[in-house]
Amino acid sequence: SNNDLLADSKFIAEVTVESVRLMDLGYFPGMIEARGELPCERVYGELWEVSKETLDQIDVLEGHPDLFVRSKVPVRYKTPSGSWWASRKVQASSVEKKSELVYAYFYNGISEIDSGDWRQHVERKNKI
Repeated sequence: SNNDLLADSKFIAEVTVESVRLMDLGYFPGMIEARGELPCERVYGELWEVSKETLDQIDVLEGHPDLFVRSKVPVRYKTPSGSWWASRKVQASSVEKKSELVYAYFYNGISEIDSGDWRQHVERKNKI
């Protein structure tokens, strides 16, 4: 529903980000680091080449840095033949694009409960 922000941008490739988890936040998804809970979680998405102005608009949409935090991540991409490749460069329509790391937005609202005790966690939170 927000793809109008990409109207002046160039689609590069379908990509995956690994070692992450996708969370259902109600009206929208949120991505968090997998932290080794499950083997090699993967999130599917798209890689776009955007201007600085468009990136600034996306930061506002994503609530960066409060709700989501923009971070650089390695990606795997889908080639025109349909194969997935892990690489430090993204190839699209035989035009090589430098892409050692790309931006992704991680949800900034989930924290782990290290103790594993919900009641203790809530009591400690209420004291703060």
